[in-house]
This record gives sequence, C-alpha cells and structure tokens, in this order.
Amino acid sequence: MAWCGWVQRRYLVSFLSFLGLCLSFGLRSALSVTFTDVVKTNGTEGSHSDALNSTCPAEDNFTLPWSTDEVGWVFTAYGIGYIITQLPGGVLAAALPAHRVFCAATVISFALFATIPTMMKIDWRLVVVIRLLQGLSEGVQIPAQQGIWKEWAPEHEKNKLSLVALSGAYCGPAIAMLLTGFVNCHLGWEWIFYIYSIAGGIWGILWVLIVFKSPYKALHRLGQKERELFEEERRKKHADLFTSVQSAAPQEAVRAIPFKAILTSFPVWAVFVAGTTRSWVLLLVTNYFSQYLENVYNPNIIEVGYLSSLPFFVTTATVCLGAMIADTCLKRRVVSRTVARKLFNCVGFGVEASILCLVGFMTWYFPSKVAAVTLIGISCGASGFAASGYQANPLDLARDYASILMGISKLGGIGGMIMPKVVGALTSKGDAFGWACVFWVTAGLEMAGVVFYAIFASGKQQSWSNYRDARELEDDSARLSARYQHSVGGGRAYGAPNLGVSRRTIDESYVDDEERPLLWYASNREEHEFTDSMTLY
Repeated sequence: MAWCGWVQRRYLVSFLSFLGLCLSFGLRSALSVTFTDVVKTNGTEGSHSDALNSTCPAEDNFTLPWSTDEVGWVFTAYGIGYIITQLPGGVLAAALPAHRVFCAATVISFALFATIPTMMKIDWRLVVVIRLLQGLSEGVQIPAQQGIWKEWAPEHEKNKLSLVALSGAYCGPAIAMLLTGFVNCHLGWEWIFYIYSIAGGIWGILWVLIVFKSPYKALHRLGQKERELFEEERRKKHADLFTSVQSAAPQEAVRAIPFKAILTSFPVWAVFVAGTTRSWVLLLVTNYFSQYLENVYNPNIIEVGYLSSLPFFVTTATVCLGAMIADTCLKRRVVSRTVARKLFNCVGFGVEASILCLVGFMTWYFPSKVAAVTLIGISCGASGFAASGYQANPLDLARDYASILMGISKLGGIGGMIMPKVVGALTSKGDAFGWACVFWVTAGLEMAGVVFYAIFASGKQQSWSNYRDARELEDDSARLSARYQHSVGGGRAYGAPNLGVSRRTIDESYVDDEERPLLWYASNREEHEFTDSMTLY
C-alpha cells in the first residue's frame, strides 16, 4: 500500500500487534474495575457506593449481589480457558499462518465481550460461560505472536520488535483502568463493553488490510530498503531460508515437532517456570489490585482506575527500554545471549519479588495508599526488564517452534485457575493482614522462579530446533526444481544452471516469493555447508 510506504512494514506489524494486545488485555482490567463498581460482595456496598454516587454525574444504582465465590468463578473460568488453548494455540500457529490465528482469536474475544452486560443482568453463570470462551480464544494470542515474529523479525531486531508488540499486554490494563473509571462514572458501566468491542472491530479491519504471513508474501509492498534487508537476512541463514515452506505442507510441520526433546529440555522448563511466576504476579495486579485498594484504602471509582493504572504504564515503558538495551548489548557483543537472558530475567523478577515482600509488611503494619502504589509501580517497572529474559527466550531456543515454546510457557497461567481461590481464602475478611499474606505468597513464588531460571536457562539454539534436516531440504528443492522445469521450459533461472528455467520466460506470478530461496539453494547447495547451529553468541 502506497499510503504506508514511508513506514517500514515490520514496524506497522509491531504497532498493530501492540494495539491488538493492548485492547485485548485491557478487557480483563475493564471487567475487574467494573466489578468493583457494580458487584457488591459480602455487604461491601455501603461506603464505596456512597463515594461513587457523590462524585459521578452518571449515577447508576444497578448492583449485582453476587457472592465472593461467584465472582471468583468468573475470573477462574477465564483462567481455565486461557490455559486449555496455550499449547494447542502454539501448534496451530506453527501449522497455520500465525497472523490469521492471532487476528481471529482477538476479534472473537471482542465480540464475546460485547455480550457480557446482557449476561450480567440475566445470570452469573452465563458470564462464567462467556469468560470461559474468551479465555479459550485469547489463549492462542501470545503463542501466535511468536509465530509472527519468526517470519517478520530480522535477527538483530527480534528482541525489540517482539517485546514492543508484547508490551501492549502491559499498556492495555493501564489504559483500561483509566478509561473504565471515567466511562463508568460519566456514561454508565455498560458503555465500556461496547467501546472496546467497536475498537476491536476497527483493529481487525486494519490488521487484515496491512499484515501478511511473512515479508516474502508481500515483497512488492515493501520499500526498497526493507526488501533488501529481508533478502539479505534470508541469504545469511541457510536453515532459515526454508522454514516458510511449511505453509505448503502444514501437516508435515506438525508431525515433525519434536515434543519429546522439547519437554525434556531444561532451558524450556526454565522458560515455563518463569512464565508461571509471571502469570501469577500479572493476574494479581490485573484482577485484584483494584480490590486491594478498595479493601484497604477505600477510594472512589475514579481513584481506583487512576491508581490501578500506574504500575502498568511504568511496566510498558520498562519493557520497551529493556528490549532496546538488550538488543544493543547483544549487537555489540557486550555479553553472551545466555548471560543477557539470565541477567534481565533475574534482576527484573528478583527486584519485583523483594518489593512485593516489602509491600506486604507495609500493608500490615503501616498502610499508606501513596506508598503502596509507588512501591508496586516500582516493582512492576522492574519486572518489565525481565521481558527481555524469558519472553524473548523462545526465539533463541528454537525459532521454528517459538510459538509452541511460548504456548508451553503460558501453560504456567494455571495460576489463573488457582489464584482466585487463594486470594479469596486469604482475603475473606477483607482486612490488611489477608492482603499482606497474598503479597508474601506471591513474592516467595516469584523468587523460587528466579533461582530456577538462573540455573537452567540458556540463550543458545537447541539441537532439535530445526524441523527439517539437510536431506529434507534437498528433497524440497529437487521437487520444486522439477515442477518449475516441467511448467516453464529451458534456460537459466535466478543463476541456477541446473534448473533449466529462463529468467525472461518464467511467469513471475507463478513463483511463490517464499519458494524462491529453494531455487537459490538448489543451485548452491554444493557450495554451502548446512549447519544445525545458528547461534551467534
């Protein structure tokens, strides 16, 4: 598209990925803040409701007298659905175009979100069903993102592009908390559901128009500089030249996945453990920070939205900053890739765990709203640097299976099923000590994850990471050579004398952009040595 020629396409893909995750993850926080306003459990309606009606022009006396267990099931249902589709989502993103998987999952979630206000008025069980379906849909998003960046990220930019996109998962809750507090106060609690659903529909249209499976599917749409970049990127890595052929035979790619090697790899388990502890902390801050503020400090709905959003804005900034610092260190070879991943992950999560432990003591002994928000903001900011550790790690270990590895790591979101019960049990009285225990448990789990990652993590590409070996690649190149020779006729093709295809007579529309590297490989395979390892550091 000529209108976006001044912006390199991979940056547009990163921005739209950021926006999609920003909106999608915002749905969770929007629902959480709305529940703080509308759902009154265990007789909590009094003071908070009065504070709300005294400050908001759009007074709405609608309340839902749901029990703590019923509210817990709403959040638990989402966690169950989210876990179920993590690994299948990774496999799906490896077998099908990842950009389509991501788009479909995101748009479906927005459509379901629009039905929640109606379901809330009918029965809480219907809300549980909708949240379960949303979890099933959104569970494939992060694994699909890894599949997208397998195609769209040059080696020296994969950390930056993927993490800028994933930072939308942190920015989304911040924007949602601010927006939800304002919308609920001035327009009414139902409007936030419709605003997000409409925004999601617009995003889906933009994604379909702009994003393709890979840059090699849209070479004519790229600028000259970006086209040369991706062509050079292909030539530098012979193994990576051919992984995109899996689109021609997706079933073969799925059969070739070495699940045994993946599941017995300690570096993969290190990513899983880090993802597990991260999911626990993120769900705590996303779903329960507003409830913590209400129980301990009793602010009004606008204050809840404002205060709850601050940690996420800080995290968004540090995720992007950490990605740029990590890419710079790796590009200049300041540290090895393994050291970089361990350093960013352990420092980020280690600092966060220490501060959360301090917040627990502060909540119990000397509660301070300003101090609590400040400390949690700092802890979340520190955790943003850890994204350059475990979240970027799957692309290091196995670029072809990055979506599957991320799906495995997100299985750690099983904490989303357990957390509502744990938090509900510890905070059943709504007192400060119960919330202090929540922070202590969280800090302990996160610190255990830091130790495990420090011991077992790796930044090296694993020996099982290529789903095709040299013989399979040669078979593919021979097959394609024969096809072109049969279809076109004699001559030379792209510098490949043995193919007998004329550069002038070949039909350009017939040659798939993703298969051209195989032609190049067919003519040069004797001059180049295939290697299983592409580790740069």
